[in-house]
Amino acid sequence: KSFIGADAPPDSYSVAQTEWPDGSRSDMLYVSQIDTLPPILIECQYYVNQDFMLRLIQYASNVYRRYKMMPIVLAIVTKSFSKAKFQDEFTTSKDGFLLGADCKFWAKKCFLLTADAVSNHFQQETLNPMAALG
Repeated sequence: KSFIGADAPPDSYSVAQTEWPDGSRSDMLYVSQIDTLPPILIECQYYVNQDFMLRLIQYASNVYRRYKMMPIVLAIVTKSFSKAKFQDEFTTSKDGFLLGADCKFWAKKCFLLTADAVSNHFQQETLNPMAALG
């Protein structure tokens, strides 16, 4: 619920085609048969830098062109940011383990999940499922 922002019935999302007309291919895309639920675009990335963010915007634009709805974007960062200063451009979510990116014109929401952002959540008795991905 917190990721999508609405209650999604079980099995409301399914895997969708990730190859785009321009020949590019994104990692994962989930779409819903329910018209009010946005597509979810998931990308895995070793380092986050400007080139990756521009590619993410391109993928989100492709999702919009195909489904006529801006996606929710999740980037799972397996290493870190290319520069520490680059990470300062992102905001920490209320729950503390997702970083948010300004995406007003290209995605409904954009989150980055990093190992650094979730590391302090591993001490909790009940682990949030999103933190477990990090």
